[in-house]
Amino acid sequence: MWKVYNVIEMVRRTTFICSSTCRKAEHVEQRGIIVFPNPATNYLNVVCKNAKQIEIMDLLGNVVFKSTLNKSKEVNRIEINKLTTSVYLYKVIKQDNSKYYGKILID
Repeated sequence: MWKVYNVIEMVRRTTFICSSTCRKAEHVEQRGIIVFPNPATNYLNVVCKNAKQIEIMDLLGNVVFKSTLNKSKEVNRIEINKLTTSVYLYKVIKQDNSKYYGKILID
């Protein structure tokens, strides 16, 4: 039950922007972290200085994708084409172990 509560709390605290016009240009910026496009189909771009990892979780909190980010790159491109159409939560972990959460639609 604790895991489900945490996921619900993460969903409540995050901002989700999704419309037919946001596919390429629109993104959500949270404390220097930009994850786009949203919705995404084949890839996600993660823009963040000193980010070390991204995790993508289903709405039950299960990690369905994890990737190490290259901190020397300004933009990390992550292939997500194996994920099914759904709403997912993501967690970006920075080098100082601070964590930032958001929602992403995979279609």
